[in-house]
Amino acid sequence: MDLSTYFYKLAERSQDVFWIKSVDFKKQLYINQAYQTIWGCSCQSIYDDPSSWLNSIVEDDRQRVTEEFQKIPLDAESHTITYRILRSDNDVRWINEVIFPIFDSNQNCIGYAGIAKDITGNLARFDEASQFFRYFADKVQTVFWVRDMNCNKQLYVSPGYEKIWGRSVESLYENPDSWIDTLVPEDRIGPHAAETLVQDHLEKSLGEIQYEKRYRIRRTDGEVRWIKDISFPIYDNRDKFIGFAGIAEDITKYVLHDQELQDAKEHAEMANQAKANFLAMMSHELRTPLNAVLGMTQVLRMKGLPKELDECVSVITQAGNNLLSLVNDILDFAKLEVGKLSFSKEPLDLSLLVSQVICSMSYQAKEKGIELSVEYQDDAPHLVFGDAKRIRQILVNLLGNAIKFTEKGFVRAKVSSVIKGARDATFNISVTDTGIGVSQDKLEFIFEKFSQIDSSYHRRHKGTGLGLSITKELVEKMGGRIEVKSELGKGSEFSFTLTLPLQYSSLEKPISSQDFAKWLGNQSAQTERQNFDLDILLVEDNSINQRIAKIMLEEVGCRVDIIDNGRDVLERLQDGCNYDLIFMDIGLPDISGFDVVALLRKQEWLCEVPIIAMTAHILERDKQQCFAVGMNGIIVKPISHDEIVGTLQYWATKKSAKVG
Repeated sequence: MDLSTYFYKLAERSQDVFWIKSVDFKKQLYINQAYQTIWGCSCQSIYDDPSSWLNSIVEDDRQRVTEEFQKIPLDAESHTITYRILRSDNDVRWINEVIFPIFDSNQNCIGYAGIAKDITGNLARFDEASQFFRYFADKVQTVFWVRDMNCNKQLYVSPGYEKIWGRSVESLYENPDSWIDTLVPEDRIGPHAAETLVQDHLEKSLGEIQYEKRYRIRRTDGEVRWIKDISFPIYDNRDKFIGFAGIAEDITKYVLHDQELQDAKEHAEMANQAKANFLAMMSHELRTPLNAVLGMTQVLRMKGLPKELDECVSVITQAGNNLLSLVNDILDFAKLEVGKLSFSKEPLDLSLLVSQVICSMSYQAKEKGIELSVEYQDDAPHLVFGDAKRIRQILVNLLGNAIKFTEKGFVRAKVSSVIKGARDATFNISVTDTGIGVSQDKLEFIFEKFSQIDSSYHRRHKGTGLGLSITKELVEKMGGRIEVKSELGKGSEFSFTLTLPLQYSSLEKPISSQDFAKWLGNQSAQTERQNFDLDILLVEDNSINQRIAKIMLEEVGCRVDIIDNGRDVLERLQDGCNYDLIFMDIGLPDISGFDVVALLRKQEWLCEVPIIAMTAHILERDKQQCFAVGMNGIIVKPISHDEIVGTLQYWATKKSAKVG
């Protein structure tokens, strides 16, 4: 049995119609039995009259099908036709027919073959689904629309258009672009979605693309609504582009809700910013008189005072430092409230940092007759990366509280390493005291803002209740935890954990608090004896601040010139500079210190002169701007004698090295 026999048997068993006609369509060469099943006519009838099948086509489709057959090209392309037939039993069937030419070995067309498939069942299901879609489209508050491939004819629009736009669907069928007239003027700029799709399809030949547009419409009743319109191209089963479709939805309530949330957020941010600005301004204004108070007390002590007067100055100094601590707490609280408190990650020696804090607070403890000590475990790393300023602030708050609430006994700090890995270590730092303690029912409130344990504590020990709240937030912002254990009348223990990255050379032996105290004493003695041979320009508009800084600088051998505004500075230095160091206030009356320094740095002879900001502006953005315009360092008011001397020492050493 040859191959043709197999094909013949396959065709005879098929449920689709297989047929072959002559090249002029006037002779039926073959048709299988499926023709009789689908058309309801005998195969012999079409052999007798090859055009008889046309008579079975529904009249509305007959002319179109005849024209389609006449246009079938004499090439290798197949051709698909879909039409309806009416059987002798009046049953209507949908037919999908694929026709293709047959060629001999010389590529001459010798006839045509075709496969006709009954797709009535599929179309019936499609018609049923289409009907359900129409029911669905009629009910939902969404607009479904379809346009032709040139986008100039509205093929379909759902009734949702009337509900949302307040216009009839007929108006859109009559003028498909009439919806554009409903757009508010500000949203009419640029091509609308359908035009964009046509342009992209024709010019860029894009495939499956989808656009989402949001715009506002004004209904006939004057109401404005927000619309989200998603549009996309439509292709037939042969991937031929045939038109556009889209889904338009009224999103007004969502937009308004989002706008309300955005407005509320902006109002909250504005309120927070206003609060932060106010507190920052108050902090700046308070620092100016504090600079005078604390500065003058330092000047008096430098001059030497009788014991009785020195004790009076000591009281003033302590009160001034307490007020400065309060100002710092208020400013940090403001930064925490608006989320603008910044943290750094710099190399530091944790054991040295703890020792420095203990040393700086030893005077307070000594005055109260309290033993102050520190224990740094031998196996705890000490060279780490972290924010030294914030860790110091936490320790100062905890130790300061412990000393304040302890009348006798001791305050002890302890640092241990609870977890140590290859790259980081988790430290536990505790502060234990033998002070008044806290009752168990008060412990849960101890870290709340502005809280005091009770009114009697407030009267006796004073304070705003911000210190522990800020401490807790600082610890948590750095990824740690803080806890408290206390017993009324027996003392308290505050402990916190911090995980810090290790420096590679973290095995050096940490310096002890006793060694550090000895070192600090030696450094102080050395700096007190130092006599600097430096010419200083002090730019400061406040007369009290001028006097304090001038006295401090002249006490260590500096020659000082004072200018109180920015314009005179620029005029003085326009032809050169004979100063070794410039101290620059930021808040000058005419030109800001930032602008003055930026202009000075443009002068060739001023590029390498060190300029140090001396300012009460201590926000992070102020510090960043100082360095951005070319300043070399910052001294925060109230200025201290030790910080002035340390700055002079640093730049004098650099000057000597350069000369040498």
